[in-house]
Order: sequence, then structure tokens, then C-alpha cells
Amino acid sequence: MSSLPTATSLERARTLQQRYTADSGYPHVIVLGECDEDWQTYYVVTAREARRLLAGGYELLERE
Repeated sequence: MSSLPTATSLERARTLQQRYTADSGYPHVIVLGECDEDWQTYYVVTAREARRLLAGGYELLERE
């Protein structure tokens, strides 16, 4: 998963989501990755990548 685009804030994840969707022509979604009290990781991925993450127990946050 280290090759997937990540952000550490929801605001930054939304910015990446818009940019990747516009640049690639494919809708991107935001999936909540690793998190604890002090740290959150958001993955900005295509629907195909999101399915793999969701199967691994991650949570879908936003669709484009």
C-alpha cells in the first residue's frame, strides 16, 4: 500500500481527490487508512483500489 497516494488531513485528501479525478478522468475516492488518537492516514484511490482496501477492513469516506 505504500505506492497508494496518501494524505494526513481530510482537507488535503479532498484536494488530491479532485486533482487525481481531473487528471486521470477516473473518479477517485477517499478511504480512511491507519489512524489513532494523534494520526490519520487517508488513501486517495480509484474504485478498484478502494475495493481492495475495503476488503481489508478500511472505511470508505468520500466519493467524487
